[in-house]
Amino acid sequence: MVKLKLLVEGWANFNSEIWEDYASVVYIENNNHRIIFDPGSSREKLLSALKENQINVNDITHVVLSHRHLDHTLLMGIFPKAKIVTEKYLHDGTKIYEYHKNIFGKAVEIVNLSGHTKSDLCLLVTTTEGKYALSGDLFWWNFDEVQEKDIDGLAGHQDRFALKRKISESLLEDSRRKILSLADFVIPGHGKIFSVPKI
Repeated sequence: MVKLKLLVEGWANFNSEIWEDYASVVYIENNNHRIIFDPGSSREKLLSALKENQINVNDITHVVLSHRHLDHTLLMGIFPKAKIVTEKYLHDGTKIYEYHKNIFGKAVEIVNLSGHTKSDLCLLVTTTEGKYALSGDLFWWNFDEVQEKDIDGLAGHQDRFALKRKISESLLEDSRRKILSLADFVIPGHGKIFSVPKI
């Protein structure tokens, strides 16, 4: 049985002169895999959550990165035995391999999309409660924004950083709609977990 635990709920404030943010961090157990999705940038919050959930850094087999921004990746090095999974490659020390999207088993599927960056990675995790999409920043909200509750609002929410990188809004919306069509729940990069609205 797959175990999924949200360790850190992501938060962001990009309104002030000095930005402050940290990413959602998720722990997954499936078969012999112990996975951290997006270790984030808040050492205090991550270590506290690991201790509270009795998770040892040496037991983590894989760290999966949704994209390469530091607020999602900075702490990947605190897991000394973990292999690192990026959008295309598995990094095992000095060795680099291409991997299959089901390297963690059928219940944990890697989905490669684009929208927040040119290369985003999501995990679809099937649990007894339903299917969770760990979306990275394909979905994220600033602390003062209201999270949309309908499909069109969720899919069309403006991502100011994607716009700055000149990434097509339609590409981002298509990727979001794909996630929403596949999942029952979404854990965004910054913001509260939400249930996918039924059409």
